Amino acid sequence: MSGFKDLLKSFAYAGRGIFDCAARERNFRIHIAAIVTVTIFAAVYGVTKTEAAVLALTMALVTGLEAVNTAVEAAVDLESKEKSETARLAKDAAAGAVLIAAVGAVFVAVFIFGDAARFFPAVLTVARHWYIAAPYVLIVILFVFSIKYKRR
Repeated sequence: MSGFKDLLKSFAYAGRGIFDCAARERNFRIHIAAIVTVTIFAAVYGVTKTEAAVLALTMALVTGLEAVNTAVEAAVDLESKEKSETARLAKDAAAGAVLIAAVGAVFVAVFIFGDAARFFPAVLTVARHWYIAAPYVLIVILFVFSIKYKRR
């Protein structure tokens, strides 16, 4: 049974890592807000199963790379107290990987949501429900910008 307990612990550690990324990193919270927003819009838009799979993989790639970027930055900060070209390169390259994935995600969104005959009716559906959309936007803004993580 110890193997199963170890497996559960590893999932708990991974969950804590995701929570810490969200608590510490504004950009990670932006990606989470984008995931929720795109998921809601995809449901209104009526994406196919294949489109949903591509969106899911894209969202996982971007947030996964953001978590790796956070890990690289934390490791570099721990190891290198003073500024160095190698530390800068490691941090900038990790951030660049996230940027590449995010730009790719924009292209995926354009390809999937680019059908005007489906896009504009979906936008009008969201606009007709402004009383839901407006508080949602406020919640997203608060989620992204108001969390301040206190380091131990």
